[in-house]
Amino acid sequence: MRKIIAVLLSLTLCLMLPVSAFAAESDDLAYPYDVCLTVDDTGDGICVELTALTAVTDGVVTITYDAEAVTITEEDIKAADSVDMYSVNASEQGTVKISWISAEAAQGTLFTMGFVLADGAEITEDTFHLSGDVRDADNNVMTLADPSNREKTDKSALQALYDASLKLSESAYTSDSWAALVAAQEAALAVLEDDWATQAQIDSALAVLADAIAGLVLADTAAEVDKTALQSLYSASLLLTQDDYTADSWAALVAAQEAALAVLEDADATQEEVDAAWLALLNAINGLEEAENAGDTVNKDALLTVYENSLKLDEESYTEDTWATLVEAQEAALAVLEDADATQEEVDAALEALIAALQGLTEKETAAQTNKDALQAAYESSLTLEESSYTEDTWAALKEAQTAALAVLEDTDATQEEIDAALSALLTAIGSLVLSGTSDKTGDTTPIVAVSLVALAAAAAVCCLVVMKAKREKR
Repeated sequence: MRKIIAVLLSLTLCLMLPVSAFAAESDDLAYPYDVCLTVDDTGDGICVELTALTAVTDGVVTITYDAEAVTITEEDIKAADSVDMYSVNASEQGTVKISWISAEAAQGTLFTMGFVLADGAEITEDTFHLSGDVRDADNNVMTLADPSNREKTDKSALQALYDASLKLSESAYTSDSWAALVAAQEAALAVLEDDWATQAQIDSALAVLADAIAGLVLADTAAEVDKTALQSLYSASLLLTQDDYTADSWAALVAAQEAALAVLEDADATQEEVDAAWLALLNAINGLEEAENAGDTVNKDALLTVYENSLKLDEESYTEDTWATLVEAQEAALAVLEDADATQEEVDAALEALIAALQGLTEKETAAQTNKDALQAAYESSLTLEESSYTEDTWAALKEAQTAALAVLEDTDATQEEIDAALSALLTAIGSLVLSGTSDKTGDTTPIVAVSLVALAAAAAVCCLVVMKAKREKR
């Protein structure tokens, strides 16, 4: 009983056109060919379909095949309705000659052909060869590519980086930079799932994905804006009495209060804006001048307001020395507040000292938040690559970048700049890998990541197996 290959084969040989011929299809992957053939194991035989990706009108082709591996008869060759006139000659073993013409340029499946696979045989890139002449509606001659020139492609670097990118967390990055990553991931997945993708397309997808990862911007994960102190000071300032102060100093207070309220009601206010409003209001309170009709009555309202507000501050946020100064001023202020015989001069002096202590507070330095997720993902993805697949020099460069990346990953004091630099170096090393053996015939040692559109144009050397079946009228 004859043996049929148990896997789906997609052998591709192409009719090639310039890149500009298909550049308009921006939503789809661009291929450097216009007609390609798929070879599928149906379980009952080998089904070959010729599909025109762009419209063609006529052609005369000769398909030579390995007669020891497959056989075919003219009855096994059929044409689509879009083919108006055709002829087929399969009488010579190992050769099928097909000619056709269409009144209108035809696109889609043109011919199907059913081969029988010999027992124990396998379909390879050398099973079929193609020669001939195919033209489009403008009578342009299209070049037929031979499977012996079929480009070897490698998706391992793209697959590794794509898998690693899926480990990143959306919440860690800005929406814009994350959207760029998602777009790059979608493009990469399309290439990974495309059996006809050229190395140039793989390289381009890898470069775009690497750029998207490198371009991720950390979201602002700083502590939530704290308006407690400002709210407290603002509320306390409302307890002050206008009649106790001069018109000018009161007007300055009102302006500071209005500015503080605006910040309190602004959901997007930054901590810097909150702190600035708090300080301005504090200075306005300190700047209040008693009215002449205040008499000899001692007024402790401003001192009490500032003192109570100072109690709401968090010691952990400030340096030890400046906090100690504040505590000393608070104690002096409290003593004055509790002193029934305190003079206005003592109250004013305590207020001035307390405000000076508040203004002198210095926040503790906190280490900038860093994120190593992208570097970790890229590093892990690079470990899945196989040394034997790449040239010695480019692999050595990758190992050096991996070593540097690991050092940064293990460094708990690494800055974000160091992390970003290590990521950039690692992505560059991955993108610069050169497949071993790529220069055997052509001398080409183009890196895996081709960052220019020239790389796409070079992809025109990709092979696509075109086997055409001819339509015969039923006798």
